[in-house]
Amino acid sequence: MRRFGPRFVVATVLTYAALYGVAEAMALLRPDLFAWTWTAAPWADTALGAAGAAVVCAASWVFSTRTRRGRALARDLAVVLRGMPGWAVPIVAASAGVAEEALFRGAAWTLVDGLAGAPAALAVTSVLFGAAHGLFTRRFAAWSVFALASGLVLGGLRIATGGLLAPVVAHVLIDAVNVPAILYRLGPGDPDA
Repeated sequence: MRRFGPRFVVATVLTYAALYGVAEAMALLRPDLFAWTWTAAPWADTALGAAGAAVVCAASWVFSTRTRRGRALARDLAVVLRGMPGWAVPIVAASAGVAEEALFRGAAWTLVDGLAGAPAALAVTSVLFGAAHGLFTRRFAAWSVFALASGLVLGGLRIATGGLLAPVVAHVLIDAVNVPAILYRLGPGDPDA
């Protein structure tokens, strides 16, 4: 069984810090290709991000409780996440949300938007986001498809606000809600636990 103690959390935060560092370095070295803005309206973008998270979390709940593939995916993810302490969830959610959004809706978005426009940026970054979330493992293929759909929501937030704050808020909240929800459904009495 994998243990999610302080070492795991530190390793996760460092991994996401490195990912964020790559996106930030790209933006600093080539701002014409990769730079992004955070927000022009922090309160409105935060509220819009929270609304986007609510939509994705509701869809995730329906998918993982009402469909056979969703239940199987939730079970598989719960086995991978088993043992994660509650205190680690917000730390991992914040690290993942900031770093992944800086890469996908930040640097990559700006590059594709500059070359082919916002619709292409939405499509390309959503596909890449989906691929990064399990495409290369058959048992997580449904997660990849769901992540692609979530990427469309996150990209829609990027288009609506012009900045990165709303997608970051949404991503952090999605992870902070969905990880405990997945773990809760695979409780200690579950035969797969």
